[in-house]
Amino acid sequence: MELQTKELEAILDRVMEKAWDTRFKNDPASTTANPGALQGPLQGNPALGGAFSAPGVRPDRFSAMPRVRTLAKLLTPKPSEIYNEIYAIVTGATDGSGTNPTSFCGDAPQPGNLKTCEQQMVFGKWFSQTQLNSVPDIGFLRNRAEVPGRILNSAPTDNPLIPDIMYRLTDTRSQLQYELYGQGIFLERALEKVFITGDPTKANTVTERGFIKEFKGLDAQIKTGYTDSSGVTCPAADSQVIDFGGATIGGTIGGGDGRTITTAIGDLWYATQDRADQVGMGDGLEIAFLMRKEVFRVLTDYYANTYATSRFQAATMAAGSPVIQIADEANKFRLEMLQGQYLLVEGIPVPVVFSDGLPFEGQGSNVYQTDIMLVPISWNGFPLLRFDYFNMGNQYITEWNGIINPDKRRVINNGLLLMGYQSTGMCDLFQFAGQMRLILETPFLAGRIDNINFTYLANTRNAIPGQSLYVDGGVSYYTPRAI
Repeated sequence: MELQTKELEAILDRVMEKAWDTRFKNDPASTTANPGALQGPLQGNPALGGAFSAPGVRPDRFSAMPRVRTLAKLLTPKPSEIYNEIYAIVTGATDGSGTNPTSFCGDAPQPGNLKTCEQQMVFGKWFSQTQLNSVPDIGFLRNRAEVPGRILNSAPTDNPLIPDIMYRLTDTRSQLQYELYGQGIFLERALEKVFITGDPTKANTVTERGFIKEFKGLDAQIKTGYTDSSGVTCPAADSQVIDFGGATIGGTIGGGDGRTITTAIGDLWYATQDRADQVGMGDGLEIAFLMRKEVFRVLTDYYANTYATSRFQAATMAAGSPVIQIADEANKFRLEMLQGQYLLVEGIPVPVVFSDGLPFEGQGSNVYQTDIMLVPISWNGFPLLRFDYFNMGNQYITEWNGIINPDKRRVINNGLLLMGYQSTGMCDLFQFAGQMRLILETPFLAGRIDNINFTYLANTRNAIPGQSLYVDGGVSYYTPRAI
């Protein structure tokens, strides 16, 4: 036993020595530093300068870059160590069996059995990295004419999932702040899209950039056609889904039942509230509409003008009694909803939350198509829409990192992300890894109205590249020019 112990100690010493010698030699795929920058000469091409390095330019600048409107404000991140979260929804009870006897001495009928619908939710996997930076070249100014700049309106948005260090850009000479700021923008854009359209069955070649594997977004959870993990259908778990059929928001459901957007929203909310009442969740239920801000403005125009009359106008007109509506009162109602960010449904103000992850598809001639969702948020303090993440600072990861490379990795945002780096010579890049998922506990209390067309003429901006109304332009570096 003593000999074995000494041999093991010797092996461990050799492993530790080897690890210590190579701890800073984990070469990245690229060995050429060519990162972007705001100040100083570009590392990969010092003939060019950072975007803020042009001489004679006023140091103070305003940013025209919109940040993502996010549903993350509805979420309270919670760590979870369960790789595959399995939860079940009680969907009903079978009918009883037996026949009624002729007296109390006979065999009485028996009740049925409860049924459940099991769901499985796996983590999505996020992995991104900065550009490769040449450390000895960090901090230069091009010449004495270069003056460090400042972005005047670079305040953070309300997103608890983006680490604070990824919102700081207070020193434009700081290459670290520049790289982390870019990571924050990259993460918030990708995350918002996956919140809506995430699909864990996608191959990594078609997932949202940054996601090795996506988690289930709301498109995959607010739906009909629910099945148990065994494949048995369980329609009691289904959400409400209304297809507006590509009809205009001011018209009626295309090829459908003739409802307007106002009556469809009213029916969606009413059925959700009634379902909640029937299962004992009517009191204390918090729900919100989720939509793009662009459609909310257009929606309030039509909604305010039809809210008071949508349930009886046709019958009243048929009876020869036209409805009289005061325009000033309707406009006041519109403004109250627009400014208060809510919709009044059956006399109840329902909050509206904006998400840029929802579709915003151009149909031509300033016409766009989108969806509206009704999402349960919580019930008596219990979260119904929750965001789980695997704690990258758990004791076992900490144990692993601590034995050989205690200085190589860092946990940020309460364990949401693990930060590490790769080096070759004096060049470094930082990497970020995380595992996360979105879980809708009660899809039967959720709903959506799909394929709504609306005309939108306001020249607003979109925060998501590749979507309608997104613009940028300009340059990422400074080319010296004659003065």
